[in-house]
Amino acid sequence: MNDTPENPSSEGTGIPRSSASEDFSDRSFWIGYALLLLGIALLGVDILLIVNAGGANAPEIVLLAVAALLFGAGARSLHNWHRSTDRARSGRSEADSPT
Repeated sequence: MNDTPENPSSEGTGIPRSSASEDFSDRSFWIGYALLLLGIALLGVDILLIVNAGGANAPEIVLLAVAALLFGAGARSLHNWHRSTDRARSGRSEADSPT
C-alpha cells in the first residue's frame, strides 16, 4: 500500500507540486526571461562599445536597436505569461479579459 498522498506538497511551500511545476516550467516564461536577459546583456555590451569608441557609429546604433527589440520582446512575453497564469488561477477565459 502506498502511504504518500496523491498530490504531495512541495517541500515547505504548501503549494501542490503539480501547480508549482506548471507555473515555472512554462515555456513562454523561460523564453521571455531569456530574451529579457539577452537584451540587457546586449545593451551593456553596446554601451561599453560606445564609451570605448568615443561615440556611436552605425554598427553600435544597429546593435542598440537589436538590444531594444530583444528587451521588448522578452518583456512582452513575460507580460503575456503573467496574464495567462492569472487567468488560469482565477478560472477566467481569454474572452472574459478586456483587450
